[in-house]
Amino acid sequence: MALIKEKLWWIKDGKLGISTYDYSEDKYTDIKTADITAGDTIQIHYTRKTKKLGTTLSDSPDIPSQFHDGLVSRVLEKLFARAGDLNSASYWKNEWLLMVKSAKQYEGKHRDGSEYAIKQHNY
Repeated sequence: MALIKEKLWWIKDGKLGISTYDYSEDKYTDIKTADITAGDTIQIHYTRKTKKLGTTLSDSPDIPSQFHDGLVSRVLEKLFARAGDLNSASYWKNEWLLMVKSAKQYEGKHRDGSEYAIKQHNY
């Protein structure tokens, strides 16, 4: 029976950790510096965080334009809630949540051309 090993990575406390998981033994093994040679490469796919909005009204949010209305929905929800109009606040909250759901689906697509699917693990 062939050994099945999967490479895993994580970031904790600003440091990158790399290990392998051996399914036949059900154990994780850290990759040591001595295990890495000059010809080895590591590819890390990530999504950068968006920049915070400032007070300059001419700045555009660092998110795709189809989701800009979601920001407006969130602001309207908060404004109507402060004014005590809970029906309107509830409507705009639902609009906001629909936009968040749509944005998460958009973000989850393989738009970088890769076929990678990152399996989540808890340590």
